[in-house]
Formats: sequence, structure tokens, C-alpha cells
Amino acid sequence: MVELVNLKTFKLISNYILVKPEANFNVVAIDGPEGKKIELTIISDGEREACHYSISGTVIKRPDEIFYFNKYSDEAGSMEQRQFASSIKASAGVKCDHPYQEGDKIYYNYNVQLQCEEENRLVETEEYGICMLIQVDSIFGVANGDEIIPINGYVFFTREQQESEYLSESGLTIIREVKGYEKNFATVVSASTPPMGYLDGGTIGPDTYEKGDKIIVDKRFGYKMAYDLHADKLKSVEVCFHKQIVAKLELA
Repeated sequence: MVELVNLKTFKLISNYILVKPEANFNVVAIDGPEGKKIELTIISDGEREACHYSISGTVIKRPDEIFYFNKYSDEAGSMEQRQFASSIKASAGVKCDHPYQEGDKIYYNYNVQLQCEEENRLVETEEYGICMLIQVDSIFGVANGDEIIPINGYVFFTREQQESEYLSESGLTIIREVKGYEKNFATVVSASTPPMGYLDGGTIGPDTYEKGDKIIVDKRFGYKMAYDLHADKLKSVEVCFHKQIVAKLELA
């Protein structure tokens, strides 16, 4: 059962925000019998399951502050086991800027909606109907006019289809040795700055990426931002995390 909440008194804790989901990019409505509309989920041959496509939503409410916890900090060393576990669960996964406000449009993976349904993180409001409670570090982009700005350490890219021909004809050389990876060559569309820190105290690394940079993405990662039929200028654009890029290429 979905709980009805009053937005005026509803408090958000930790790293969750309240989002009103929009229509899925990979769902299309067609005319049905008696003037009714039928929604179809579209999956092309060779494409991944629909759960790998992302959707967007409007920020309804965000927490006053976002909690970050480093398990190697001095504070963590003095905590009791239960308090330590609670802090780990409550923490955002990466520490970075969150430049969106209530009313802004954000983008996140389709899996987020499935997880909200499975974990009972759906609430109903009188003003907006059914909304989702999603974690702030699951957001990969925020709308800025006609642009989508990557955040949270995510990179937007287009994947190259002919890897061997691409390398031999372009004159690109790998500037970092790469072993043990399945590889996909790609071009950066847009990239956020690396997050400032991780839950485990590590960092993503010093690499920053600009539009047009040539990269190698671990083939196990990356998912489409939007389904091709509805993607318009986002067609073929994929999303990955900084650490899923295994090499950067430069002109010889």
C-alpha cells in the first residue's frame, strides 16, 4: 500500500529526495479500441532489457543537507558497531555538488524506479500523485534549458562500433597501458568533474574529460540515456561512471 503524505510536514532524511517520475523514454502510446490509448514498451533486436533505459523526473523535495560518511575517518573509529552500520547505510556514495532544486528536471537509470517499487519507496501526495524516494547518488544528470548536465561523477559518451578500423584509421594511440579488460572505444559528449571522495575514502582519480575526448570504456558498463525512438538529440548517448573508463586516448 502506498502511503499518503503531506508535503508540508513530510521530512526527508539522509540522502533521499522526492521525485515525480515522467513517462519512460522507451514507452510509446498507440491508439486502442474505443478511443483508448495502449502503452507499449519497445525493445529492438540486440538491445538490452527495458530496465537498462533511463527515465527522468521532477524534484519535488530535497533534504536540507546531504550526509557523507568516510568509514576511515577518526569519527568512524570511535563509533559503536550499530551506529557505524547506520552511518554507512545513510551516507551518499560519493561526495560532490548537487546543483538541482525543487522543480528541476533530473535524469536517472530506469532501475531506480524498479527498486523503488520493490523496496516500497513510493509515496502519494495530493499535489503530485505517486512519487518516488530515490538516492541522490543515483542521479546522473540535471536539465539546464535544452542541455543535460552530468553530475555525480558521470560521463556521457557515444560508443564506437568499429573498434579496429577506428584505431588504425584515426592514428590514435593509447596513453595508458590497459590489460584484462573488454574494451569499447567511445567519444565523450559531456562529463562531470570527478567526485571529491568516496564512502571508502578512495578517489576516482585526477582525470577530467572534455567534449570530443576519445576514451575506452569497460564493455561491462554504460547504458543508454534514452530509447532511440524518443531520444532525438540524445540518440546513442550512453552513461557511465568515471571509474568505468579504463583509458584516455590522444592524437599521435
